[in-house]
Amino acid sequence: MENKKIALVGVGNCGSQICDLAERKYSDLFDAIYINSSDSDLAMVSNPHALKFKIGEKSEIEGSGKNRAKMKQYLKEDISSILTNQQLQDTISTKKYVFICTSAAGGTGSGATPVLMELLSQIFPDTNFILVCVLPQLSASLMEQGNALEFLNEMYDLLGNITYMMYDNETTSNLPATKALEVVNENIVEDIRILTGIDNYPTPYESIDEADMESIITTPGRLLVTRITSGLTEKAMEDSNLDEIIIKSIKRSANAETDRNKRVVRWGVITYFTDEVNSLYRATLEGLVNFLGTPVERFNHNAINPNSEDLNFLYLIASGLSPINDRVKKITERIDKLKAALASDKTNQYILAGEGASYSTMEERKKADKKARQASSVDANAIFSKFM
Repeated sequence: MENKKIALVGVGNCGSQICDLAERKYSDLFDAIYINSSDSDLAMVSNPHALKFKIGEKSEIEGSGKNRAKMKQYLKEDISSILTNQQLQDTISTKKYVFICTSAAGGTGSGATPVLMELLSQIFPDTNFILVCVLPQLSASLMEQGNALEFLNEMYDLLGNITYMMYDNETTSNLPATKALEVVNENIVEDIRILTGIDNYPTPYESIDEADMESIITTPGRLLVTRITSGLTEKAMEDSNLDEIIIKSIKRSANAETDRNKRVVRWGVITYFTDEVNSLYRATLEGLVNFLGTPVERFNHNAINPNSEDLNFLYLIASGLSPINDRVKKITERIDKLKAALASDKTNQYILAGEGASYSTMEERKKADKKARQASSVDANAIFSKFM
């Protein structure tokens, strides 16, 4: 496909894995850029011609140690060479959307992504940037929980009215570790694929055109996609409540839980139903309204499937959703619980995510941030100073 509308930027190992999967599955839809502090992680990228950037000490093979402050400093030192790269400029400037993908819990992605998002948004004002982040499982270490909380604080307090997608490794915590990550990454890639509009088949009925899709995707706040690609038969529509099917799909997806605040600005529903199923479909979806909230604006794309009902699908794209306050509360409670447990340890020390740290990791990180600021030159880029 020429003139791809979307590029993905993978920051850190999690973001790079998402981008690599997207390129392998849908090379005709997506371009990808990789930024990491680990040579071994970058070496795992499948595309031999991929645009890759190593931040940090070039002589070091491995990078972050989950240290967010260090990653910000690394990015600051290397940002000029990244932003002046002609291939990067050509890739981003020609895209309508760029999705910046990262883990909220690690070091490289969690530390570098917020400031990178701010920089790119200002340098490429004609491109729409969407942040895609993955939360850690509730059983993850104190270091990872602390990183996630700091990341979310920066995202909400410093980045302003951005559009973001929020996924959660907790949704696959019942699966083996490697399988769990694969499932989350697959969900992210398939959701972004929907946002290309590739499945908005021609229709004489209600439709979502490119301008409508842009209105939905670029609405500030949380962006959520859910996909139902099986079980939408005539019998199921007669026997079941479609609203309940959609709500179950949201809850069973890899998306972070929706907030009880029930705020949603826009949503778009894309359907591809056989005539028989379409005759049973009602777009009011009152049960979904009760679950997500009342959208200010609704869009519908209603196309007829002339083939087997096995090919029926429904996609929901909701935007302008509330911040994930309920999920943040769980992270905070988990941090408090872990800190209380560590404080009772006589040694007052605990190994977290591969490095030694006192139980008060948040205080330790504040010290590292202060040290990084003191060590930096008085160049004081306004954007970096906001995050450092």
